[in-house]
Amino acid sequence: MEHVFSKKFEPYLDKGFCAARVINQHKENYIVCSEEGSFNGKLSGKFMYNADVKKDYPAVGDWVAIKMVNDTEAVIYAVLPRKSYFARKLAISGGRKMKNGRTTAMG
Repeated sequence: MEHVFSKKFEPYLDKGFCAARVINQHKENYIVCSEEGSFNGKLSGKFMYNADVKKDYPAVGDWVAIKMVNDTEAVIYAVLPRKSYFARKLAISGGRKMKNGRTTAMG
C-alpha cells in the first residue's frame, strides 16, 4: 500500500477491517477485490443509516473497508476518502424540455 493510502486506512486496520476496491456495482450489490480475492459485497446497515446522499455510497474504483462474512461474501463498512470523483448532472425533468440548447417550461 502506498504511504498516503496506509495513513487513511490505519483507523480501519486497527479494528480488523481489510482494504478492498470496488470493481463492479449493480444497485445495492457490489463486487470488491482485496489481496484475498474477489467477493460479493453488501453495505452494512450502519453504513446505509449514516449515508446522507448518493455520493456517500461506494462507486466503482473506490477503496472500501470490509469484513469477510464467509469465503464468497464481504460487508462494506466504510468508503475511504477519495482523491477525486465524477459527478453527473441530473436529468432534465418536471415538465421542462430543451429548445435551442435552453431549458423551457412546457405550457
